[in-house]
Amino acid sequence: EATPAADRGQDQSRSRHCRRGQTRGGTGTSFAARVTPLLEPLLAPGMRGITLSIGMAWLLMSFSYTGFTLWLPEFLHSKGIGSAGVYDTYGIMVLAEVPSLLIATALVDQGLDKRWVLAGCACGCGFATAGCAFVSSRGLVTAVLASSYFFAVSAWASLYVITPEAYPPTCRSTASGLARIWSNVGSMLTAPLGAWLLEKAVWAPLLTYAGGFLGLVLVATRLRPAPPSAVPSLKVAAFVAEGVGGEVAV
Repeated sequence: EATPAADRGQDQSRSRHCRRGQTRGGTGTSFAARVTPLLEPLLAPGMRGITLSIGMAWLLMSFSYTGFTLWLPEFLHSKGIGSAGVYDTYGIMVLAEVPSLLIATALVDQGLDKRWVLAGCACGCGFATAGCAFVSSRGLVTAVLASSYFFAVSAWASLYVITPEAYPPTCRSTASGLARIWSNVGSMLTAPLGAWLLEKAVWAPLLTYAGGFLGLVLVATRLRPAPPSAVPSLKVAAFVAEGVGGEVAV
């Protein structure tokens, strides 16, 4: 039968174990010490170029798409499209996304590399966005806007799939989180820059966002999966397991 003294000894042992776990992977460790082992595999010599290309792809896509979406109401107003026409236009733009995803999926199933799907869709976004500067009738405005969303949704879908596939399984979650940071940076840049450009002319931010989409085309052609020699060791998994008091099975 356990005695009170034995119970106190077990409680003290558990307390020491918890404090030791916090010191290794919790509050007792600096933020940099905890993050550095997670980022090291993404910045290794064989992975640095992949990480930079993926990051730039997310930044450019988010910058151009978010900016285009924020700029859209001003564009529709400049073309004389009223409130009722705005809803009709948005509805057609959303409907255009459905066949886009079906076509992109069919192309990938037929063996087309996803990075070429991304490059083609980004190119389509660029030309459709630039085309908004040269149209005036409501029908043409709706057509170019629907085309931009037609290409944008497949570009996003391709990028979401390419990102984890570019990395080995041991660091895919960290890579996806880092890509999201790049995306947020692009979104933060587009608001002040777009507002400043809009003061110059309605078409100024439009052509800037089109340039961002076309820049994504160049980045997409450079995306490559991680080479086998760049697969990181188990030290990242060991570090994470150590922080929660677990073990790594090899």
